[in-house]
Amino acid sequence: MLAEAIDAYTRYSAAFDVMLASFPGEADNDQLRATVTAEYWAVLEAEFDADQRTWRQDGSTVFDDVELIESSEDGDLQIVTARLCIDSTHVDLLDAAGAVVYPDRELRVPMEVTFERDDGQPLLVAGTSQTEGVSGCGVS
Repeated sequence: MLAEAIDAYTRYSAAFDVMLASFPGEADNDQLRATVTAEYWAVLEAEFDADQRTWRQDGSTVFDDVELIESSEDGDLQIVTARLCIDSTHVDLLDAAGAVVYPDRELRVPMEVTFERDDGQPLLVAGTSQTEGVSGCGVS
């Protein structure tokens, strides 16, 4: 299950990077939408306000220190939770003028990711949240 979660998050992270790199303008949302649940897609769309859609990402995020926390089933729905560390050391988010939006951001951020699989379909990202105390993330 850990390998499937890593694969699902790899697809999500790559698609998210492609979308952010294409801003401003028309983003390739279909690639990202294919990696998340419909409910989480609605959350992501709501998070990007008009100003953020003028930002663009330079570089690609990576992640490491993946740990499977829980895996359960509820009928045909499988729910998986993992912790990981997002590393944005080689990434900048730039505004419309080309200035770095968050110059003092944390470069390594611990995250908890929830995945769902419905009736044998691929594992999809169903939510992400920042966490504390993930080993190896450089966060205490």
